[in-house]
Amino acid sequence: MAGKIDMIITKSISRFARNTEDFLHFVRKLKDKGIAVYIETENIDTLGTGGELLLTILSGMAQYSSRNQSDDTKWGILRQFESGRVLVNTSRFLGYDKNEDGELVINEEQADLVRRVFMEYLEGKSYNAIAKGLTKDRIKTITGKIKWWDSTISGMLENEKYYGAALLQKTITVNFLTHKRTDNKGQSPKYMIDENHLPIIDKETFEKVQDEKEQRALLRGNLVGNRHKYSNKYSFRAKVFCGNCGNIYKRRQWNSTNSSKKVVWQCKTYILDGKDACGAKAVGEDVLMDAFVRMFNRIYEDGMRVEKII
Repeated sequence: MAGKIDMIITKSISRFARNTEDFLHFVRKLKDKGIAVYIETENIDTLGTGGELLLTILSGMAQYSSRNQSDDTKWGILRQFESGRVLVNTSRFLGYDKNEDGELVINEEQADLVRRVFMEYLEGKSYNAIAKGLTKDRIKTITGKIKWWDSTISGMLENEKYYGAALLQKTITVNFLTHKRTDNKGQSPKYMIDENHLPIIDKETFEKVQDEKEQRALLRGNLVGNRHKYSNKYSFRAKVFCGNCGNIYKRRQWNSTNSSKKVVWQCKTYILDGKDACGAKAVGEDVLMDAFVRMFNRIYEDGMRVEKII
């Protein structure tokens, strides 16, 4: 814009801009300043005559090409997820590094911090209290900052990677032009890879933390947000109890050999300690729902009869 450049040379339209609108906007802006854009692949000089229509057509084709490339990339990533190949960015969470083969390996110094967070939470500390303790001890976050936030602690306690699993495609790209990403709330499938890498904490500890988070949320009835997040994620969560041992039933997803999936509710004691500790059988979610509907209808009908008698 200062007039110090006479010509911009680019290999193709898609290298210059990702969509028609941006391409034409900047080409025209440069043209007004007397600055040419030369596109090698199409052999176009934007200061040449009669190029406006051709530029519009070609830039549209470039946008279409970008979309196809984005779709191809997504397809390749999904196939990797389905085959169990994991792509994990270790720059966003503490506890692991990557070796030369791209596999997750434990960073022992950071792993001690992770264990501290889990243990302090099970000992009764809140997110805020744990965060204040880490800040006071001047322990750095994954981004190198000293200040810790309760949201960071909550995220660590929910990270399945710490017990050796990897939940893939938690976020997805919603716009192939801007590359904007958002949380995956069912728009695309997620893939859980168990025993993907060495754990920092055992799965039992992780499950205890999730149960503790749930119980605290239920006790804080005045905090509607937390209560909704944990108690209402699934209709029967923390509401179904084992008739044998009294422990809660947890929602699980079973994968069969023919790639079909079945959702069941199973006793937590059975899940953690096996059938010798509790022999209660799993109940299909559809069976549980049908039983609830029948019970509710019965209660409703009895209530109507009582009202008529009164």
